[in-house]
Amino acid sequence: MLVGLRKFETIENKLNKNGDIDRLKASLGSFKKKRDEAAHSHINNVIRNFDAPSKILSDWKIVYDILKKMEKEIKESR
Repeated sequence: MLVGLRKFETIENKLNKNGDIDRLKASLGSFKKKRDEAAHSHINNVIRNFDAPSKILSDWKIVYDILKKMEKEIKESR
């Protein structure tokens, strides 16, 4: 699907009214921070801590639900 900038901004504004865009940015930022810490730090004989799989799945569900809303809005705007 191809969406123009103006249409995407309209969809983004609509989703931001209930805070979805802010939640999406926060979730993705959190994932990036955790990923960067894991990928760019190496200390010998130190065990890294990671979130439980249930926490990760819960966080990804937030992202997935928002992306599904975006997809729905894009399809409806055609």
